[in-house]
Amino acid sequence: DSYYGSDGGGFYREEAPRDTYPEVYTQWFANSCAIDIPLRVHCKNITKEYETAPDRIGHRASNLANLRQRYELLPYYYDLAHRAWAAAEPIIAPLFYYFTDDEVRVMGDQKMLGPNMLVANVAKLGIKTKNVYLPTGLWYDYHSQESLQGPAWQERPLYQGDLFRLPTFVRAGAILPKAWVDHHSRDALGLRADGSRRDDWILEIYAGASSSWTLHEDDGETTAYLNGGLATTLVQQDWSQETWRIELHPTQGQYAHMPETRRLCLRLVGAKTPLAITLNGQAVAFQEGVVLEVDAGEQPVRERKVFVLQF
Repeated sequence: DSYYGSDGGGFYREEAPRDTYPEVYTQWFANSCAIDIPLRVHCKNITKEYETAPDRIGHRASNLANLRQRYELLPYYYDLAHRAWAAAEPIIAPLFYYFTDDEVRVMGDQKMLGPNMLVANVAKLGIKTKNVYLPTGLWYDYHSQESLQGPAWQERPLYQGDLFRLPTFVRAGAILPKAWVDHHSRDALGLRADGSRRDDWILEIYAGASSSWTLHEDDGETTAYLNGGLATTLVQQDWSQETWRIELHPTQGQYAHMPETRRLCLRLVGAKTPLAITLNGQAVAFQEGVVLEVDAGEQPVRERKVFVLQF
């Protein structure tokens, strides 16, 4: 069963040491944001003495950053949930599940979020770094985009400035569907404070290996997916040192209120600046940086879209 949670932050905290509980809470909340399915924070806010909400206990900015990370990765978690339902794949797994030939069987403080992401859990007061084992292959630090080669142990910082962040890594070749998240976001379907929706397709793709991924979408409110109310979009990417080809196949299926067009954004990690990028043979603009960004604007969901990067 992939669905479990820890009631993040606890509920009754009368016995919690008052001088250490805020740090414990922030670590606990970060862990829950990463590996609890569903993420559920238990709050008892009857009196200020026993408050347990993430906007009141611990480091508020860190709690918000870790919650936003969970929200932006919800499309990826949703795909993992569908794979768990359809093929009994785990959403959260021990490293040994994917790396059977590596010496990781006894590592209980590192988890795989599906096949593409690795997170190191933290539950120790006062520590500023975490020694993390990366299995064989090329990995990217999710927060800094630094590339790292495994197998190797890496001492990683737990703070970015004053923000507490769990060490999190992405495998080369990963395709991560993500959601647009900012301070106006209200739910996983893109609802915003003014009642509008922003349901962009954001694909974060990591250089270094070829791969494919299938996006799963439904109405997000009912069980209509059990009776065919499901849309799937296959994404394939072929990587080489000279050319990077990324193809979105036409979306198959239908669900209630499914849009006919979506704003499409690519975030490409680990690639050098290309000479040019084309979409279906036409040049498109891109923004250079540690992460290469391509905003393709509104695109029809039922048409094939092929991006080619020439290096």
